[in-house]
Formats: sequence, structure tokens, C-alpha cells
Amino acid sequence: MTRRDATDATDETAETAPDGPPYAVDGPGDILIARLVENAPLRVESPSEYCVDGTLYRGAGYRAADLNLFGKTDLIEPGWRGAPVILYGHVRRPLLAALTEVGPCPPEYDNIPIPQMRSDQGSPECGQNIGRSTREILGRLEYFELTGARSLSIVEPVAHDDETLTLRLRNPLAVAIEARERGPLRALLRYEGTYGKPGAHDRPIALSIPPGASQELTVDRVFEGGPLAPRGHKIVRAAKQHALWSLALRGTIGAARVELELPLAGLTVTPR
Repeated sequence: MTRRDATDATDETAETAPDGPPYAVDGPGDILIARLVENAPLRVESPSEYCVDGTLYRGAGYRAADLNLFGKTDLIEPGWRGAPVILYGHVRRPLLAALTEVGPCPPEYDNIPIPQMRSDQGSPECGQNIGRSTREILGRLEYFELTGARSLSIVEPVAHDDETLTLRLRNPLAVAIEARERGPLRALLRYEGTYGKPGAHDRPIALSIPPGASQELTVDRVFEGGPLAPRGHKIVRAAKQHALWSLALRGTIGAARVELELPLAGLTVTPR
């Protein structure tokens, strides 16, 4: 994706999203495929405002991957929250230039304890300091100026039992989804530890789905792996167990950046 500065003139011929699949993954501007996340004040992983040197700045209502969304955000429908989306527009910098100064930080931003969390948790703007950031950090981060957006229907559960889950993966794009362990796109099944301090474990898988087609995939709900507990420990088995959490697609498809994580924990087939 090509970064543009916030001072660049708006592209009057900027692309908009196609009316329906198959969706293009090339053309002018930048394209992002990710899960749409709603921001909120003081939210650990997706804050909507920031306290900087005593001043409160309002940010975006949504983000996708690590980019806050500005521009034509009225194109986003409420029902898309948490869903996969394809976004068209431009990556710009700095995020600080897109924020709105509100006034003094409210009292709830004072003395917020830092919770215990993993290094991969938190937000790019605040890290693990909930709601608080700096001009330096906000001055180097990018954001996404939206010109077009569509929701994507990609994953559907088709069968399940106590041990496995069968998924149907659809390709709504104009090019094939080809995921390989060594390639521009990787597909990873993410499992989370089920005992004590959680830890993630990724298992790479291969995908080959032509445009408009689908592929079925049967995955384990739980597997045993990862570091062992101390020898003789009564929870050795539990410490090794990891439960299915998500399917992640990361890399590029055509000119599109892909940072998509599809939640799978607790997913079951709904009776019709």
C-alpha cells in the first residue's frame, strides 16, 4: 500500500467500491481487506480518543487492521461491525492531523491502572497505556482515508462435532485466493492456550480458491502442543491444550493488503 501525506491533494478520481462481487483488488489508490472494528473511549485495543499532555483528541469511530478510518465513513453500515470488509481509499500520514481537539482530558483519564496483558495486546496509538498517547506516536502513525467500502461473506460453518469444525470458505474477489506457507499470502489457524496465562499458537494451512468458488476445510477444535508444564505437574495435560480461536489471512492479494482475522471460537452450525 502506498502512503500519502495528509497534505496531499485529494484524488478527485479516487476509486469507489464495486456494487457486488467479484471485488477488484487492483487499480488506483490503496485497498485493505480486514475485519471492521468499532472504536470506543478507553477501549484497550481500539480507542476512539486520546489524552495527550492534558488535551483530549477525538479520533475515528472505526478501524481495520492497525489503521483508523476517516473520509467517507458514512459508507460503513452498523451491521458490518466485526465483519470482514474490503476498503478502498488512501493510506495517509500522520494520524495526528486527522484528529479533532476536544478540550481538557476528563477526570476518568487520570490514574488508570495498566492491566496485565500480552505484548500483542493494546493499540498502536496507546500501547498498553489505556487512553493515553503522545504527539510523537500519533505523528508517525498512518490512517486510512476511505472512498469505498463493502462487507465480505467469506466463512460459514457447515458441520461440527465435539472435536472438529468444518468451514466453507468463499472467495468474493476477482482473483484467486492462494495461501501458502511461503508466499505473498499466508493462512493461519490460531489456537489460544486454555490454562493460566494465555498464549497463542499458529498452525499454517494451504488454501486455493478460484474467484467465485469455495473450499471446505475441517479443523481441530483443540490440539495439544506448545511448551510442557514442569515435569510431574498435575496440570501438564491442561497446560498443553490449545483451543481453536480464529483463522487469519495475512499478506497481499493482488494490490490489496490483507490483515484479516476471522473469529472461530465457539462457532457452531445454526439449525435451519
